[in-house]
Amino acid sequence: MENRTAERSPGLDLARTLAIAGVLCAHFSIFLTQLDISSDQLVPLYIVWGGYYGVELFFVLSGYLIGGILIRDVLPMPSPRRLTVFCMRRWLRTLPAYYTVLVCFIFYGAWKGGIPEDIWKYFVFFQNAPPEHANFFPVSWSLSIEEWSYIFILVLLFFPFGWGRPSAGNATSGTRLILKLVAGILFFLLLRIWVALTAGPVMWDDMFRKQVFLRLDAILYGMLAFAIKTYYPQLFKKVHVFKVFGLCLVLLQVVAWIYAISEPGGNLFIKSFAFSIVSALMAIALCFFDANPHVRKWCAPDTLLGRFSLWGSKLAYSLYLVHHNLFGCVAALFSSYLGNKCGVFWVGGIAVLASIALGFGLYTFIEKPGMNLRRHFVF
Repeated sequence: MENRTAERSPGLDLARTLAIAGVLCAHFSIFLTQLDISSDQLVPLYIVWGGYYGVELFFVLSGYLIGGILIRDVLPMPSPRRLTVFCMRRWLRTLPAYYTVLVCFIFYGAWKGGIPEDIWKYFVFFQNAPPEHANFFPVSWSLSIEEWSYIFILVLLFFPFGWGRPSAGNATSGTRLILKLVAGILFFLLLRIWVALTAGPVMWDDMFRKQVFLRLDAILYGMLAFAIKTYYPQLFKKVHVFKVFGLCLVLLQVVAWIYAISEPGGNLFIKSFAFSIVSALMAIALCFFDANPHVRKWCAPDTLLGRFSLWGSKLAYSLYLVHHNLFGCVAALFSSYLGNKCGVFWVGGIAVLASIALGFGLYTFIEKPGMNLRRHFVF
């Protein structure tokens, strides 16, 4: 999707803004843990609802957007050139800002004397391949999943079976696409079940949620939602209503409750089925954000919510890249002020504002110019 306001979906801008807000709330726990609050109180509110669901929404939203690009611009007339253009446009969207932040962290780590020996993995997105956890650049684990998902998606869609020349409105072509996406989703579900049954007592977060080769299906759910929108519009209309969205919220709360009462390492449900359920619910919710007429009216570009959503959506990626490490630095710098609630929220507020300012700078001088280069790569 081009980065032009006329082509944007106001509801998707709102969804992206809510996702980054959830992640910021989750990582604000870096400051809250300095207070006398038990981790059991923090996890359901700040980790499950905020960080976990926020990142899952990012995954599904990414799949929804690239699904639209593939269905509209690549699948009708597939060719090596169109695949190359697709990859270049995606990489110009994600890589300049990522590598800029990574290099800055490397310089900072060199100054502090703390660069990992396997830093090369961060350049090829292997930092969270088993058994790594991307500790040097914590939020980069999700970027690793997203970048490898692009490769997996192209392999899934174009090999080993040829596409021919499907039409964007052809139900037969749509069914073939949907079946391939469902096959990919089921493969990774079965893979997680197998690993959960054979890997022994390992943590669900580091060894399942953040492992690249167990989570490549996360983006497929967004693609599946867009494929249904394109090829089966009548079915799509049935899911972007308030009742369905409300049911999604209830079910997400149920999943959050199951997480809260589960043992810290997780169980078979948490390590396998829960990821699929959450991704599916996020995909249905995304349909609501994109197509519900009330949401589109509330988030229209001339409304306050619309302007805020557009601003938050544009800054979301850069803000996501910089905030976690910056939170850690601010917490360490002002640790003596974190002994009471007033100090925690003052220091945390400074960290949030600094992250927004740094994210704005990264977006303005690196991310946006990188996206502007995409005009040289057209389908």
